[in-house]
Amino acid sequence: MKRGLFRAYLTLFIFYYVIAIGFWLASNELIEQTAKLYEPDIEVNAANALLVAAGLLEKAILNLWYLLGIAIVAALTATLLTVRFLGVRVPRSDEWLGISTNIGVIPKPTWFLLPKNIVELEFADKNQKRFLKLPETHQRVITEVASLLSEYPDVSAGLGHQNSLLDHSLENLSKSLLNEEADPLLPVLAISHDIGKIVTEQIVGNNKPHHDDLSGLIISVLPSFRHLSANDQEVLTLLLKYNHKPRLRPILPDPASEARAEELLTSQKCIDANVTIEEKEHIKSSFDFHLFVEENIHQILGSITYQSYGLPKGTAAGGWRDGSTLYLLENKLREALKNLLPEGFVAAYHQTVFSKAAIQPLSLMLIDLFESKGWLLKQFNGVSARNGLWNIKAGAMLFKAVLVIKLPTEMHVHLPNQSPYEITIDGPTLQAPSKRATPKAAKSSISILDEIKKNRASNNASVIEADEEKRLKNARMISATLGIPL
Repeated sequence: MKRGLFRAYLTLFIFYYVIAIGFWLASNELIEQTAKLYEPDIEVNAANALLVAAGLLEKAILNLWYLLGIAIVAALTATLLTVRFLGVRVPRSDEWLGISTNIGVIPKPTWFLLPKNIVELEFADKNQKRFLKLPETHQRVITEVASLLSEYPDVSAGLGHQNSLLDHSLENLSKSLLNEEADPLLPVLAISHDIGKIVTEQIVGNNKPHHDDLSGLIISVLPSFRHLSANDQEVLTLLLKYNHKPRLRPILPDPASEARAEELLTSQKCIDANVTIEEKEHIKSSFDFHLFVEENIHQILGSITYQSYGLPKGTAAGGWRDGSTLYLLENKLREALKNLLPEGFVAAYHQTVFSKAAIQPLSLMLIDLFESKGWLLKQFNGVSARNGLWNIKAGAMLFKAVLVIKLPTEMHVHLPNQSPYEITIDGPTLQAPSKRATPKAAKSSISILDEIKKNRASNNASVIEADEEKRLKNARMISATLGIPL
């Protein structure tokens, strides 16, 4: 559009200029007026009009060239002074992924990141030798990924992780080197599985991509990546892109490549789960939960909505008071507690419950605290509630999973208003036993072994021996990675 507009303007200008000259040449009076600017005594008539006009046009063209020359010299001088004193540089050319331009810079996506300085990796004990045994191409990719991560030391690995993204990734790398017989691509996958977070963790708001969508893109533009074999490139980028959604990953057409991808992903998930568990345990051990609850008990209990006179219609109650006794719904009490706890501590307990029917760990810790202080009611009319949870009736309504606590006298001043309904205990709430999750990868290895043993014991003819050997191989690989005995 801009080019077309310029051509139209230029055409119109030349046309107007030619017409104007034509009208000027047709009038002796106009020629004489122009000539007198140079020679006041000149007279123009039909005999000399053409000659005078030619001389005037020659002078005008020469003056135009003079002005053009002065403009060019001034522009060059200004450019040189700007470059000299302001340090302004205009790239002569740019190139990216085979696309080139002879001037200017090609806009790059946010995930196009290259390390500015290459760091030197050093490992303790035997890991240094194992790292040096990796193919040189793999060592270079690992080094470039570590160098890129080191340029973002403030990026967190996420809530529930004690370490930064750099430390978390290096810990994954170290554990991946423990198994000398592992695929040489495993350390590359281990250190780069979360690299997309260097972009996503800096995006504010909810409308941001998942980090694994960017991990494969980031590593694919590293200079060392192109030196990997075609199979390594394909397997690595797919496992990174679909790291948190493996069911969506396209199946590789080559059976050997697909089996390799599955084995790599299983090993990497085992390592990451193990590292994450260690980080979460460190967070849990460094935070005094009991002291925090004791110091904030009034605020925790006060943030629950209690059934009382004047409660707006449609507002769900989370607790009731009957004299000095409080009846608290377990889920409402837990949410009130979570709103006050540090996010990292809450995240450290996230996804540690194996069954949704089981009591969550934060609630169990709160129950233990109430019981140690003698506040928790666990027996009523000869009936015991193992986890301290009861069914109660508030008026005609039945509520399950309710904690019944009796606060000491000094805390009665903080009690909420009396419930307008009669509260009665209707027996203990039957809850599934609380189970803390085994890391998914470790659990899968145990389940694979159990299935193999069960199939062998029952002589199930439908179990193909080749499939059984494949499962056993995976179980041994997982066992070697996490140190779980078969």
